[in-house]
Amino acid sequence: MIRVVVNIFTIVVFVLFTSCSGGRHSSGEATATDSIRILLRDVERQIDSYPDSALYSAGRALRLSMREEIDGQTMFDVFFTLGVVFEKSGQYDDAISYFYNALEHSKKVEISALVLLYNYIGRTALRVGKHDMAMEFFPKALKLRSEDDLEGQASSFLNIGSVYKSEQNFAKAKEYYMNSLQLYTQANNIEGQANCYNSMGSLYAEQYDFAMAMEYYRKSEQYHREIENSEALLEVIFNIGFLNEIFGEFEQAYDAYLEVLNIALSLSHHRAKAETYYALGRTMHELGKNDMAAYYFGKTIETAQQSNLQEINSWALSYRAKIFTQTGRHSEAATDYQAALSMLEELNIINQERARLFTQQRVQYEEDARRELQMKRNRILRSFIIALTVAILLTIIVIVVLHKNNVQKKKNNIILSRQRDEIEMQRDEIITQRDEITESINAASLVQKAVLPSKEYMDAILPDYFIFNLPHNSPHTSVSGDFYWTLQRGDHTIVAVADCTGHGAAGAVVSMLGISSLNKIVNDMETPQSDVILNKLRDMVILLLNPEGAQSNTRNGMDIALIVINAQRREIQFSGAKNPLFLIRNGELTEKKADRMSIGADEMQHKPFTSEIFTYTEGDMVYMFSDGYVDQFDAEDKEQFKKKRLKELLLSIAEKPVQEQSRIVEKTHRDWRGKNVQMDDILVVGIRF
Repeated sequence: MIRVVVNIFTIVVFVLFTSCSGGRHSSGEATATDSIRILLRDVERQIDSYPDSALYSAGRALRLSMREEIDGQTMFDVFFTLGVVFEKSGQYDDAISYFYNALEHSKKVEISALVLLYNYIGRTALRVGKHDMAMEFFPKALKLRSEDDLEGQASSFLNIGSVYKSEQNFAKAKEYYMNSLQLYTQANNIEGQANCYNSMGSLYAEQYDFAMAMEYYRKSEQYHREIENSEALLEVIFNIGFLNEIFGEFEQAYDAYLEVLNIALSLSHHRAKAETYYALGRTMHELGKNDMAAYYFGKTIETAQQSNLQEINSWALSYRAKIFTQTGRHSEAATDYQAALSMLEELNIINQERARLFTQQRVQYEEDARRELQMKRNRILRSFIIALTVAILLTIIVIVVLHKNNVQKKKNNIILSRQRDEIEMQRDEIITQRDEITESINAASLVQKAVLPSKEYMDAILPDYFIFNLPHNSPHTSVSGDFYWTLQRGDHTIVAVADCTGHGAAGAVVSMLGISSLNKIVNDMETPQSDVILNKLRDMVILLLNPEGAQSNTRNGMDIALIVINAQRREIQFSGAKNPLFLIRNGELTEKKADRMSIGADEMQHKPFTSEIFTYTEGDMVYMFSDGYVDQFDAEDKEQFKKKRLKELLLSIAEKPVQEQSRIVEKTHRDWRGKNVQMDDILVVGIRF
């Protein structure tokens, strides 16, 4: 042990003193400017795949430039490169700071380099919402373009249009995009025209005008195909596939994503491959082809692991776990969920550490540059002090290790004699923890029952109804992730049936949050409207459970069906987040479709919910339910109950008294399930008018 420490000490001292004696060039070696140029070329090679290495190389170039007399062009290149490194890493404020440093050394640089700098500042400012700064530098770039530089002017118009788009000024954005398109057309630049059409498609998609968005994406696709621009086709055709998903045209979406996959494979574009496999899996799931969906998510996971794309890997694991849950493969689902959770936690730690490292290194580089002259005088002395400190520390370590080994030997004898006592104590502790958990869940059950509407309140405001509520029968579970809620507000009665993320205690927490949020939202409204209620509920759930929005990839929330009953007008206004409503009138069942998005953070969170108003007549039955009833597998664990059987069941009992309906609904479920486990919380609510 002591010999190893001595060897380490010798190596450390050798490295310290040899590093101090280096760093000088003879007259026949490369100049400082040449060394900086080499380092900047290293940055160009490293920046996309090895951002940490790129930062290190750029930092070395900065320190070297501060140490020697360097010309203005080289200083411009150093600061500009540092700005690009920080911009690529997402450290946008630091990037802007370095771009401004580059601006201070831009007096003698070429106009093309200055235009590039202005555009980088504009794009980086746009990313952090500094629209004023973006609108300062994009027009500056435009002014530097010569009159015959039609393509350069078109590029600037496209950038300015992007600023207006970010400010939600869609009319001005369209104006600048069309100006850009006109100039690219005059210059006969097919690629530029294709990019304009793609930007126009994104502009209309952001306004939820998906038909116009599809028209412009198709034009962009046509032009990119004409010039065989495979890399650009990746984005455009992927956008087309996503719009097909929005339209519910999943077969067309599948075909589009397949083409994107072939292009990504031909280009060896690993991120595009992973994202496309994920989109194919999502599409197959929507088509009900769960085996194919699981295959594509498996390919996503494989590709993401090979390319260290952990965020995409976590998406695929979470989605595949959902499919495994739906198909009864619970052990595999649990494995995927745990892997996704671990990966998200690891990714969060990595991102935090990388941001901390980038900030720390930036500060260190600036400090090093200011103190370089003084450090040259003190380097040998400081190295000696460091070596001496290392020697002292290593000596202390040797002493501590030897002492620790001696103490450990004594402890081992004591531990052996106490093992039996410890095992018994651990057993007692486990029993105590089990009792405490059971007591906590029982307490949570009491709290949840307290916030649910009481039977007396519901009897007073609803004409005739039944509630079949069956929590998931996991061990110790007496709470549910499904909840029902009702409130009377003037002439309006609002009723909701919701299915929260998870079940048991975790789902109950979300359900209590949902109930309290609905109470606040509706009590603050003068005239309740179902779509407005869901929009406000989504905002509140994202604020409380998903503060990072869709970017966090943690999808907490709920699916819900909600109606607003106007007894005076005999009208019902319905809005749904994935959960539909069944209306049975005169022996016929009508399904009121819900919006295909949840209450929570996802890629559709900025799209407003819709509503449908219909009148009701005496004898009508309205049913709302969570997905636990239809997703339940039979006694042989081979087939789910599915929505079709539920429709047939409700049609057969709709004329019966509501309490008898409730008994039949429960009996049918228990007969179907047999001795099989209950998969999820179950909630069915029926109302007769």
